[in-house]
Amino acid sequence: MIREIENFFVEDERIIERMCDRIRSFSSLCVDGLVLGFLKRNNGITAIDHDLLARLLSCAPGVKATFHRAFEELPDPVRSIGELKRYSQIDRILTSGGPQLEWPEKMTVFREMEEAARPGIGILAGGGVDQEAVRLLIDSTPVREFHLGRAVRADNRIDGVVESDRVREFARLLKNKNGTK
Repeated sequence: MIREIENFFVEDERIIERMCDRIRSFSSLCVDGLVLGFLKRNNGITAIDHDLLARLLSCAPGVKATFHRAFEELPDPVRSIGELKRYSQIDRILTSGGPQLEWPEKMTVFREMEEAARPGIGILAGGGVDQEAVRLLIDSTPVREFHLGRAVRADNRIDGVVESDRVREFARLLKNKNGTK
């Protein structure tokens, strides 16, 4: 993940240069992809920071990228998917489907996002994904990629150690839900 500060609004040139240096460094390591996402405010309206995004992606032109949960701060995330399609490197969007909704209510949002993202961009469900969320998403949407954070960590803590038994539980769930018991 390319991120130097907690929020998604970066204007400090020194920070931007550090991010560029890190991206070039990661790119030389043959990483599979980057995770990033930056926003700006135009007349009080939050928008994708296209200038910064293009600049950072140009530091690793052959590397795919996931636009992360900064996406959820956009006033119209579904419409914003079209803006992200102009970047051939962006192949995924990481989203919880909206932090203000409970998982059952998010299914319509995920279906809308998945439809808007096709072809070319996949939707990666994250942000509180647990077994119930995976079941709902598989049963109700075309989403088939999941970012598992606390659900596979000791004591459900973000800084907890990833526990292999918990990862195996999710793998079994996915295998069974896909009909390959």
